[in-house]
Amino acid sequence: MKTMTEYEEAVRTAVCTDCIYPSGIGMCGCGQWKECPLNKFLPQAIDAVTSGKSASLVDYFKGFLAEMRIREAELSEGNRMPPGDREWFERFLPVITEAVEEIKARKLSSVKHRGFH
Repeated sequence: MKTMTEYEEAVRTAVCTDCIYPSGIGMCGCGQWKECPLNKFLPQAIDAVTSGKSASLVDYFKGFLAEMRIREAELSEGNRMPPGDREWFERFLPVITEAVEEIKARKLSSVKHRGFH
């Protein structure tokens, strides 16, 4: 079983807790795991960040959404990001940002704290 990175765990915890799809019974309320926009695109974002293609998850998603907007006219309908997914990301990008920034601050604090001993 694949374990989540600290960032992925923080993002999933923050987003799933606040998502518009919660079922209230501890399962994704979206209905289908594969239909959740976070599940569709978070693995790509994690890969982009860990491979050095993007500076951060937040930068990745901002760039990703901007590229989707720019390329929408040239993509066939089947390859376009569904409007609901784009709206979802626009709503949850601040939540993703907050989760990532919290982890960064915690790591920085940990490094500073170890440096004083």
